[in-house]
Amino acid sequence: MSGRGNQNRRYNKGHRNGKDGKHHGRGPSNNKRDHKKKTIEDYVFYLGSAKQASDYERTADYVINHIAKEFEYGLDIASALKELQPADKTSWEPKLKYSTATDADQKEAENRQHTMMYQSQLNAYIKRSEMYTANLVKAYALLWERCSQGLKNKIESRRDYAKIMNDPIALLKAIREHALNFQDDKFCMTIIIEALLTLVHTKQKEGESLQDHTRRFRIALEI
Repeated sequence: MSGRGNQNRRYNKGHRNGKDGKHHGRGPSNNKRDHKKKTIEDYVFYLGSAKQASDYERTADYVINHIAKEFEYGLDIASALKELQPADKTSWEPKLKYSTATDADQKEAENRQHTMMYQSQLNAYIKRSEMYTANLVKAYALLWERCSQGLKNKIESRRDYAKIMNDPIALLKAIREHALNFQDDKFCMTIIIEALLTLVHTKQKEGESLQDHTRRFRIALEI
């Protein structure tokens, strides 16, 4: 009896601790990865190489979108950077309208209304124009900050560097030129092989949209 009692006690102890056949092993583990949301600090422009050139456009898109979201009146400077063309500020200027009414009293009332509307639009235009000018300086500083030291050295050695300074559009053009039209000290055949390998291994990254992947693949193909 004592032997059977000991067996029962061992069984009950094991059952309470989850050691019987029905409770072996651990519960389902959470295999989901903790994806850290990327910030502006994660995006850097590099001096071109076969492996890094395809990342230029994705970095440029992120920085430009950051400017559009975070800068006051940021959409104007973001659009200029996207198109690599200065904004046409003359298209923002309001136009004073005049009444076409034949009745003198009605014409005077409508003209007063048009004048008030014009003054409001003019104030908005002045504010928008001032912010665009201020954002040129801020955008240049941000773009320069996102350049690697090697790329900065390359841009500073350009003959036209004086014209690039404080001009974010000219700076982005220079960044694009050095990021895509890369030069390497290696043998020509080595460069070609690296470019081909980069193209072959250009796969869609985890969390990357099809549009972004297609853009990276297209740039790798151009290289």
